[in-house]
Amino acid sequence: MIHLSTRFSAQLWTIMMLFSSRYSLIALISLFLSTDLFSTGTTQQQFIRNEGGYLTLGGRRISLIGANSYYLTESLARGDSGVVTEIFSVARTRHFNLIRTWGFNDGEDTSDSAVIQLAPYRYNEHALRALDLVLNEARQSGVFLLLPLVNNWDDYGGMDRYVRWYATDHSSATSGSILDPAVVFVSGARGQRYAISVGNGFVHDDFYRLDEIKSWYKAYVSMLLLRVNTVNGCLYKDDPTIAGWELANEPRSSDKSGALIRGWLVEMSAFVKSLDPNHLVGTGEEGFDITNYLYSPIDQYNDQSWLFDGSTGSSFRENIRIPTVDFSAPHLYPWRQEVTTSVGKTWIADHCRISQAMGKSFLLGEFGSIDNKTTIYHEWCNCILHDDGSGGAVWDLVDSSRFPRDTFAISLPKDDQEVGILSSYSYLFSLRDRVPQDNTESTSIDQIYPNPVRTVATIRYHLSGTSYVRLIVYDILGRTIDDLAGEIQSPGSKFYLWNSENHPSGIYFYRLETVRSVPSAGSFTYTGKIVVLK
Repeated sequence: MIHLSTRFSAQLWTIMMLFSSRYSLIALISLFLSTDLFSTGTTQQQFIRNEGGYLTLGGRRISLIGANSYYLTESLARGDSGVVTEIFSVARTRHFNLIRTWGFNDGEDTSDSAVIQLAPYRYNEHALRALDLVLNEARQSGVFLLLPLVNNWDDYGGMDRYVRWYATDHSSATSGSILDPAVVFVSGARGQRYAISVGNGFVHDDFYRLDEIKSWYKAYVSMLLLRVNTVNGCLYKDDPTIAGWELANEPRSSDKSGALIRGWLVEMSAFVKSLDPNHLVGTGEEGFDITNYLYSPIDQYNDQSWLFDGSTGSSFRENIRIPTVDFSAPHLYPWRQEVTTSVGKTWIADHCRISQAMGKSFLLGEFGSIDNKTTIYHEWCNCILHDDGSGGAVWDLVDSSRFPRDTFAISLPKDDQEVGILSSYSYLFSLRDRVPQDNTESTSIDQIYPNPVRTVATIRYHLSGTSYVRLIVYDILGRTIDDLAGEIQSPGSKFYLWNSENHPSGIYFYRLETVRSVPSAGSFTYTGKIVVLK
């Protein structure tokens, strides 16, 4: 029994014909995505929720796929509206439904029109109106925004800016921070950094510790959440365009126990929820930990013990337990050469599993690679999909006229292939989310997608009950070339990705056989054809 609408079948047939005409994969993806398969039948009148480890909108599961474009408010505040227009145009045409962009800019230069917070309790209305416009543009484009509220790094002011404001008027007697005299700066994956020692005896960690600094942060958060958008009249805390708030971007500290950051996250997440119970709240952390307990063996991380030795001062495992934190969004980069693509897949699988075990949804909040982006992004997105995650945002999408701020950036038309990979996964995630999560009356299978296939195709099916499952791919002579499954599986939606890269062009077949654990429930067999085109 194949659950495909007539219109879906017609679209699939059109794509098969185009393949025979030797159209490019990206062109075919773009044509397929131009259909209404992505329409959910809902508008942004409801808030995204976390329900049992999955994101939902209006009671239906939703995944968020898109990019980081952190500089949008800054660009608009300085008069470059074309940047914002182009980024949201790319999001619309490539079916991204998430943009992660900065909800902060802390500085002291009154001549800088992009600075939002000039000092504690002093805010720049011009820059805030630019953020209003970004929010409204997202609303008009049907794109959700994820907004971090402060930076760990010195870019755009960051936590050290708060500490410098404090250090200007206070002595060092109240600072009880942990100092490592051998470390002057801490650096991140993209070359960003912050100073351990800020000045006048105060240090970076004082941001999390000192009550007055915490009150300044809370004042900024209150101002933003209670702000009325000057374009559309909507309070930020009432705007469903915002998918959620992140308390900080990549918080780190020198406290190897992780307790300092965790205490701050407990306090601030509760504070945000007290003002705004509607939106999701996340920590914004990178995903490091203080031990490798609950993670895969360290050899699966290429013996990179620094990922779990507490050196970043944060424990993902403990932070995700916080009741007022709704989702996780760890980051993934080749921080060092030893962090390979395979290590990245283990990183995704572990963090997704830990998050969902705590009842929290999982996104990959930032991910990037310097080289071989197309292959790596495919493998990492595939891992999120396979592990039932809720999406991710690549670092970062820039406009076509902008020189990348770092080597991770992508733009159109230069990086059309990389954007096309993300666009294709946007389709696959939306297809998964459309499948009912409860049991159906019978086992069913979707058509393989894409078909014809050049690289990877998805085989998806739904089990009505606990079953023994056998899934194989064989050639035209009946020889099994890939044995994808042969095990007992629980009820629900399943999928496998078949990689055709090592097989020549030609006709292949896939066969799904299921036998219910209850004998009277019967069995199910389906055979389908796959066309491989190189």
